Amino acid sequence: MRKRVAGVTFHVFRGMESYRKQDYERFWVASPAMTWAQMAGHCGVEDLAAIGSAMLSRDERRKVATLAELREYVENSPRFRGRKNCLAALPYITENTDSPPETQLFKALKDAGLGNPSPNHRVELDRSYALLDMAYPDCKVAFEYQGYHHAEPDQMMADAARLNRLQVRGWVIVYVTADDFRTPEARRSFMALARTMVARQRYLAEFCKLWQTPVAANRSH
Repeated sequence: MRKRVAGVTFHVFRGMESYRKQDYERFWVASPAMTWAQMAGHCGVEDLAAIGSAMLSRDERRKVATLAELREYVENSPRFRGRKNCLAALPYITENTDSPPETQLFKALKDAGLGNPSPNHRVELDRSYALLDMAYPDCKVAFEYQGYHHAEPDQMMADAARLNRLQVRGWVIVYVTADDFRTPEARRSFMALARTMVARQRYLAEFCKLWQTPVAANRSH
């Protein structure tokens, strides 16, 4: 029931009720899925996808839900404000990402017609490995989001060594910054670059396959 209390704003949510209580807690709270659905009436599709992805973080300490749980909640709750936004955001929610900007990048790449990139794609590097923010393994193109911490000297040297080891294995790394999405014009410019890089590398990958096929056939004789 909506009530009047000084300094308090009441909201009415008509979606399915879903609550959760851990063993160590003394009261029930809204489940992550219901909390996410309640935000749908207050933000756009891109922000809603970022919120959902944050709930599905790669960090186990911050991961509170799964994509299946969010999808199941929307499907079982037919009427609430923002449900259309939830349905529109679900295809852009990615599990096991590290930050909201990565979700924004995933959506932009998918909307550009490049297909779904693989988040946190693992590449073996001798005795170690690298996790690439968003990758297209079919053509070895990866997009890496560069935050401010990458400007620190030690991080810059580590990034350079990592980049060299990836390039030896045929990977093309495209760096992404906040400025690439700051304005519509910057976003269009970056996405044109992204389409060019992926299309070029896919063309080269197909060319190499065609070139290698007859060689393999000749060796078989």
